[in-house]
Amino acid sequence: MTKPGDVDHFTRVRCYEAVMRHYPDQTTAMALLHLAMRMAGPREALWHALIRRNHGCTHFVVGRDHAGPGKNSQGEDFYGPYDAQEMVAKYADEIGIEMVPFQAMVYVQERAQYVPINEVAENETKLNISGTELRRRLREGLDINEWFSYPDVVAELRKTHPPRDKQGFTLFFTGLSGSGKSTIANAVMVKLLEAGGRPVTLLDGDLVRKNLSSELTFSKEHRDLNILRIGYVASEITKNGGIAICAPIAPYERTRSQVRDLIEPLGGFLEIHVATSLEVCEGRDRKGLYAKARAGLIKEFTGIDDPYEEPQNAELVPAFALKIKDAIDHMFDHARPCNLAIFGDMTHQDHAHPTPFGEGNQFMCRGAHLADRSRSAVDCVKPHGLDGIDDHQIGAGFVQSGQNIAQIGFRRQGHRGCAQTQTLRAHAHLCAGLLARDINNRQALGCETGRSLQQ
Repeated sequence: MTKPGDVDHFTRVRCYEAVMRHYPDQTTAMALLHLAMRMAGPREALWHALIRRNHGCTHFVVGRDHAGPGKNSQGEDFYGPYDAQEMVAKYADEIGIEMVPFQAMVYVQERAQYVPINEVAENETKLNISGTELRRRLREGLDINEWFSYPDVVAELRKTHPPRDKQGFTLFFTGLSGSGKSTIANAVMVKLLEAGGRPVTLLDGDLVRKNLSSELTFSKEHRDLNILRIGYVASEITKNGGIAICAPIAPYERTRSQVRDLIEPLGGFLEIHVATSLEVCEGRDRKGLYAKARAGLIKEFTGIDDPYEEPQNAELVPAFALKIKDAIDHMFDHARPCNLAIFGDMTHQDHAHPTPFGEGNQFMCRGAHLADRSRSAVDCVKPHGLDGIDDHQIGAGFVQSGQNIAQIGFRRQGHRGCAQTQTLRAHAHLCAGLLARDINNRQALGCETGRSLQQ
């Protein structure tokens, strides 16, 4: 066990094994002690020294801030950097083991080697990469200098910490019933499947209720449990390098935050609030649920007699009502103004067609306000014979405002477009990425009629 964000045990051991291959044979041995860290600082260092002495060791290396828990809530270190060394040295004679102090090491360019920091001359050039900087370089796939570590050690670290465009991530849609979550989620899924590279799983609210949570009611407790189940499945998909697309109502902020906290340590997480108004959703009411709720036939229905708590930290929230094809393109293009990378390399052919959004659409990026005069949106004209598909306003223009969008890493080159067409056969893209090679496979896309894509 280590502190959150530290390199895990198994990766550490593989790195130790890689380091040992650079030492002469018969000069080193690795002995692993199955002992969980307590983060107790100096007292834990003394405890470790006793254990090593009982295993026959004569010397024990104690480094800087050995077993330290880091900083407290006020940002202050719990222990001094060398408190642990001082305590072990104080009791070294009593327990019978000699403490070997280990100073912080830096790479000296002129000597081409690592040197204890207290032995570096003033005129020498010190090089170092902090733990934070190392994690950033791993996360973003940047080079790590050979002077920092052996290439085979870095290769082991990269296996466990791939760059963002190789990691799994979760797209978590939330919104009222009938807001368009499932429509957009399905379209995004197909677009990601077209791009390839990572497995994609859709966890739609209705499907999860049917297959994973069929025994649950719609009480607050059971709603929370249902969302946490979705979050757990999404976390496993993310951890194993896949893409999870979740589209539940998820009405409660606290539960959504729990899902975020569960997934973010394992990969990317993007919360998308499809904020179609209650009036629009109730006006659609394709399933008749709002009418039943108004008549008292359904109790605790979100938006009627049970609250929907709007997300406070969603990465994407609606700016204005958009058609489905435009909404999907905005979602894939929203990272461009901040030079972010999230879906990996999704290079698409660019067609010279004007944007359907016009000039001056506003995007907000946390920490900055950017005006995006977008030219990258698709100008796909709906195919002849499917006039009803994209006529409805989905309410999913996206505003980038979330706290972790920069960590997820959308890497995008170019932008998607398609020429105006009157036939589905002429172009493979329908509604910004829904792939349909023939008019007959509309049903496979959920297109039973020209209107049913909205369902």
